[in-house]
Amino acid sequence: MKFNALVDTDVIDALYEASLSGVPVDLVIRGICCLKPGVPGLSENIRAKSIVGRFLEHARIYAFGAGHGLPSEDAHVYISSADMMPRNLERRVEAMIAITNRTVHEQILDQIMIANLKDNLQSWRLLSDGTSERVRLDPGEEPFSAHEYFMTIQAFLDAAAPSRRTFPAASSPHRPARLR
Repeated sequence: MKFNALVDTDVIDALYEASLSGVPVDLVIRGICCLKPGVPGLSENIRAKSIVGRFLEHARIYAFGAGHGLPSEDAHVYISSADMMPRNLERRVEAMIAITNRTVHEQILDQIMIANLKDNLQSWRLLSDGTSERVRLDPGEEPFSAHEYFMTIQAFLDAAAPSRRTFPAASSPHRPARLR
């Protein structure tokens, strides 16, 4: 899962229950996290990290392996407008949609999620006592920055590039004469 905040106690309890059942859980949480990962007998199957770098990201991705390791074409992948906070889950109208397009599904898992989990240059690991420590490279480990990856990967650059299609003439009622 990748999102900005995890403070909802019902969600935290569900993640603890999953961990107790042997489900591995990886979290990339940009901001506040009230879950304590790595606590023996409670959350030993949960890893949580934060990436602090050039970009202030707001992606909210929820990927469930459905009994398969990730990435997997059998995974259930969702994107959402909501963080796991009571104000989002109980007092707002938020949206969560399933990713059913195979290409988008693959890109989210194989590029976005893997890059975030693989980051070892700008990541901070949340510890079971509530503190964080900077992720350090293991001997021989290749350095990897998710932000650098996203700035240089051609598929993302192509997707962000302005469309090359031809727009209607400026006099069209569907297009303003001048774009600001």
